[in-house]
Amino acid sequence: MRSRAVALLLILSILGNAVQLYLYIDSYRTNKKLSSCISRLSEENKALSQQVVQLNNSLRMLSSQLAYYRQMVEKSTSTSYEGAGSLLGNATVSIVAVRTVGPWWNQRMEGVVMEAEVEIRPGEGGVYVKTYPYIGIDLQSSLNNAISAVESLTGKSFSGFDVLVTIRAQEEVEIVDGPSAGAPLAVAILAAFEGKSLRGDVMATGVIYPDGTIGRVGGVPEKAKAAAQMGAKIFAVPPGQSRVIVMIPITKKIAPGFYVTTYKEKVVSLEEYLRESGYDVRVVEVSTLQELVNLMISG
Repeated sequence: MRSRAVALLLILSILGNAVQLYLYIDSYRTNKKLSSCISRLSEENKALSQQVVQLNNSLRMLSSQLAYYRQMVEKSTSTSYEGAGSLLGNATVSIVAVRTVGPWWNQRMEGVVMEAEVEIRPGEGGVYVKTYPYIGIDLQSSLNNAISAVESLTGKSFSGFDVLVTIRAQEEVEIVDGPSAGAPLAVAILAAFEGKSLRGDVMATGVIYPDGTIGRVGGVPEKAKAAAQMGAKIFAVPPGQSRVIVMIPITKKIAPGFYVTTYKEKVVSLEEYLRESGYDVRVVEVSTLQELVNLMISG
């Protein structure tokens, strides 16, 4: 009788443990699914946040374009405005930026080269931006800084002039970093204002500040490679950015027929990086607008 009771208790204990094991496994699977779902939602939230930033940039750009077209209409219909719209100077410069490509779970940065035409016209100190085709890029603050830097360098005021900038690209793109085009745009504004020519084989990247200093930017390797592909022989970068971090793939065999690839950071010179990619480009660090002007303006 006692042995039967012991056997029954043992069976009940085994069944209880089995139920607990089942509940544990089910809980583990549920937690794993939830973790995967949370990770996916986190990535989606990151992608949506980037889209919100891009949409805000697009809104600012469209507002600038609307202001430009409104003023152009007002000037064209005004009978008291003399000499409205007469071109005082213009210059065209290549600007480099980066954009994200690929699906949200595997995005990467890619350089893109666009053409910026700067026009100086009589006006009231306005700054206007147009894009062809649609380009999600915010240049308003960069252009204001660029004009201040040019005023500081030349000692001349732009209060009696309007600056019109037209950006052209080969396709519709969403640009990540509009401020990095500030330095070359400042040079183009100066060239247009003084009637000078820009070299076609020199491109640059850098944030411009009102005092004429040039600040650091991101995506330098991607921008440099895009510039080289478009024929640049000299690429100007902010101080300290002639050396860049690149990701070196390392592939290891973990089992017959199975390989795993990891990436290791490596600091290399930008010239070396471009040379390994098949491009012969001289990289020059510039810290001020004057240094960049000396590099980009002919004669």
